[in-house]
Amino acid sequence: MMQLFSLSVTTNVAAKSATVSTILAWQKLEQLEALPWTLVASPSRTLARNTSGFVDHLDASGVVVGVSELSPPQAVYTRRWSVEPVLVSTIEVFVLQVRVLVRGHAPDIEHEDGFIQQAQIATVVKARVQ
Repeated sequence: MMQLFSLSVTTNVAAKSATVSTILAWQKLEQLEALPWTLVASPSRTLARNTSGFVDHLDASGVVVGVSELSPPQAVYTRRWSVEPVLVSTIEVFVLQVRVLVRGHAPDIEHEDGFIQQAQIATVVKARVQ
């Protein structure tokens, strides 16, 4: 019975973490979509590594606790995003992607710095001029 209880707790914690990660990813994507400027392309590999201007770190409550390449100790979630321009006919559009990592709960699938990927979303937006 204890094994079943332990498995249930672990599963619930993982589900909560995945849900919060998805919400945080959508929030950042909505922030990026709402920007009143023509989007600027991100450097390469911003989804794979912390890159200034394309990363933020959040605590367990979703409050931003850092925006540098280094993850502060109180960070539970790290959000990375990329902006990739695409020319479609004569219209410039951008592919926005957001990846949320959470401090590791499963050592077998850990990324660098003890974080594991929990959520990744993408959308396409048309470039806007101020």
